[in-house]
Amino acid sequence: MVSVLRGDDNFDSGVVNLRSWTSSNINWVKNTSYTINHTLGVVPKAFSVEYVCVSPYVGYAVGDTVFNMAERYANWGQYVMLPTSTTFKLSMLSAGITYRRNDIEGGISNADSTYFHVRVNLLG
Repeated sequence: MVSVLRGDDNFDSGVVNLRSWTSSNINWVKNTSYTINHTLGVVPKAFSVEYVCVSPYVGYAVGDTVFNMAERYANWGQYVMLPTSTTFKLSMLSAGITYRRNDIEGGISNADSTYFHVRVNLLG
């Protein structure tokens, strides 16, 4: 139940029927696109992309996640596009992924999925 405070100090309540779906970990390859099936049942309205640590690296332990918050430049990163009520497309760009290190201040990048797999969360 979501409540909204209006300007007249009265509360309006309504039911929000949002659904969520999370992919399995994706062992990605740069410069590759994947069509992924989902069971959300509606066209997604929002998404997030996580990098899931699969091998200890730069201060991250296995199972740690890094949310990609538009950390993308040149040909690093990924796109989530063409969503339907049953599928979406994940495109890994030609250079790999980039994110912030956990052990020291600074960025780092990977050109393959040796240390991090990709997981996609949908909301609709």
